[in-house]
Amino acid sequence: MSAAVREKRLFTALFIGMIALHVALLLSARLYPFTDIPDHLAAATIVRHMGEPSNPFAEYYRADMFMKPNTFHLVFCRLAIFPSVEIANRIFFALYAILLPLSVLAAIRKLGGNSWYAFLSFLLVYNYSVSWGFAGFALAIPLAIFFCAFFALDARGVTGSTRIIGAAAALALLYFVHVLAAMFCLLILVLGAVVPPGRVTGGPGARSRRARSARALGGVVLAALPLAVLIAAWWRSETRGYAGAGIFSFLSGYYRSDFARTFAGRGAFPIRDNYHLFKGSAGYAIAALFSLAILAPAAALSFRRQPAPGGTHGAAVLPLGLGAVLCYVLLPNEIPLQSVLYERFSVFVLLALVIYSGARAGAVLRKVGIAALVAASLFHYALWASYFFDFNRENAGFDGAFLR
Repeated sequence: MSAAVREKRLFTALFIGMIALHVALLLSARLYPFTDIPDHLAAATIVRHMGEPSNPFAEYYRADMFMKPNTFHLVFCRLAIFPSVEIANRIFFALYAILLPLSVLAAIRKLGGNSWYAFLSFLLVYNYSVSWGFAGFALAIPLAIFFCAFFALDARGVTGSTRIIGAAAALALLYFVHVLAAMFCLLILVLGAVVPPGRVTGGPGARSRRARSARALGGVVLAALPLAVLIAAWWRSETRGYAGAGIFSFLSGYYRSDFARTFAGRGAFPIRDNYHLFKGSAGYAIAALFSLAILAPAAALSFRRQPAPGGTHGAAVLPLGLGAVLCYVLLPNEIPLQSVLYERFSVFVLLALVIYSGARAGAVLRKVGIAALVAASLFHYALWASYFFDFNRENAGFDGAFLR
């Protein structure tokens, strides 16, 4: 057996093993230490059991879900194949834990990069949106990375009827998982068409490049039409009867007066993910350490004039990384009827750097590098597993008897 085959088998075993550890943790935990999950479980319970004679839910609630965004978690948890909402929710998050590392691996392999760097994605499994319990957006994160791998990282982009229809369908479906992620994917497509990697401003090839960009942008516009219709219809129904400032009026005032004051909060980027592990400065320190484990390889590899043998320049990741940075830097924290916006995109910045590192690293990675990547993912898992266990032990009395 060759060394390459042995390394491939070792990678497969370790990667599947890491996924299995996270899935086992999420399936076995009775309670999740995610802030908003009780609200999502309550809503899913109402939707699932509304109309049954055993409860008065229908007297107090209505489920207005038709063509509305961010409803996939509700639909998933009401499926009759699951014996309860809580079991459905566990499977939902287990599915997320499977898809996140696989999406990063798919993106790295799309670029012909080094698969070992996909282990860095495990450091972001319990990112800001997950630890705060934003269920729909959590699942949308790996779906957005898969979308990027299939369309933005593909040299064909969104050209040709088949790929335009595929991108349009994917964006429309992502709208029901989380509309913000769908709009982010559309932004990535636009950036990929307007600022393609390697674009030049002059020379004999400039005209043909501009023509390709125009065709690519035309494909993006066509792919965006179903999503635009869905968003317009939803926003119109959502704002009917709303007496506050309109979205354009709100944003105009925000960028004139409030935007500059938000940069202190945005500067917390290195500690945005994973800080829930410990209280106070200890949580910030461990969050910064995990971010550094992602930032350091990306910085070191970017200083190389040429990628390592077998690697690429990683320029194809530019639309994803630039889109994530723009969203994190420019979006407000909230808009009318929507809140917690820019904070969700720190994970996309870091995931873009993981994919970039994998693309630049080359085909061969020393054993010490492999050991460091695997050790970092195991250390991260051990801390979060301990956090889960402590949370459930402290809340052992929070059960049906407590809330009769």
